Amino acid sequence: MHPDPDQGAPASGPTDANHEPPVTDAIERLCEEHHAILAVLDAIDAQASAVMKTGSLVLSIWARIVAFLQTYADKCHFFKEEQFLFPLLERRGISRIDRSFSNLHQDHQEGRRLVADMTTAVDGGERLRLANVARSLTKAMRSHLAIELGVLYPLARRMLTLDDLAQLEAAFDAFDTDGICEYVDLARRVCAESGVEFERHAS
Repeated sequence: MHPDPDQGAPASGPTDANHEPPVTDAIERLCEEHHAILAVLDAIDAQASAVMKTGSLVLSIWARIVAFLQTYADKCHFFKEEQFLFPLLERRGISRIDRSFSNLHQDHQEGRRLVADMTTAVDGGERLRLANVARSLTKAMRSHLAIELGVLYPLARRMLTLDDLAQLEAAFDAFDTDGICEYVDLARRVCAESGVEFERHAS
């Protein structure tokens, strides 16, 4: 279900107390997904450091990391942005305001490439390659997520109408399943196994 970007009045600004966007809306849901992804990136760094320092390659942990990235980060988070949020912002004219917007699609593709490379390194037991690719991945994804949190999402809140936000929320509800929660639990497990704090990035 795709939201209709041409319905509704512009969303009011933060000074209009009578028309504030809901506290928990589609943009906030994306932010919450960022928190889980950032926590797993910390776990990846910890696991990559262990590989370099001790040669330890715990295949079960890396398998969980890959599963989280391929399903939660890519097929859930990236997909919802690419299929619902990005097209809506394009219709609202974001490309005329922020020329870097098109780079976000490229970032997603680069992230997918790095996850594929990391998976190949894990499967082949290539420790040095795994550590190097993992570090490239975490650096690239942190940069990408920072742009979304600091630039894209605030712009979306200013540009989208209240109806837009409601329709995005409906689209997300139709897309997300109960199984998504299992991947948040998986992220918590990976963080615990890696000695990093899952809640560190929570707002």
